[in-house]
Amino acid sequence: MPNVDIYPEIDLKIAFDTLLQLEQESGDVGGLYWHKVATILRQSDINRRLLAQAQQKLTKIQGVLDL
Repeated sequence: MPNVDIYPEIDLKIAFDTLLQLEQESGDVGGLYWHKVATILRQSDINRRLLAQAQQKLTKIQGVLDL
């Protein structure tokens, strides 16, 4: 099976810059909302990276075991 990266690297700089701008412009409650959205996006990116690493490790193990 070819090694296809189904979790490609995504540049989230524009998204984070936009969310920061929305956070700053939205007042207390709106700012908190956009801050939480940015936090969720950041955590999902971390989880995507961890999943890609786990997938690579699993692929190596499968190669060793010849499954």
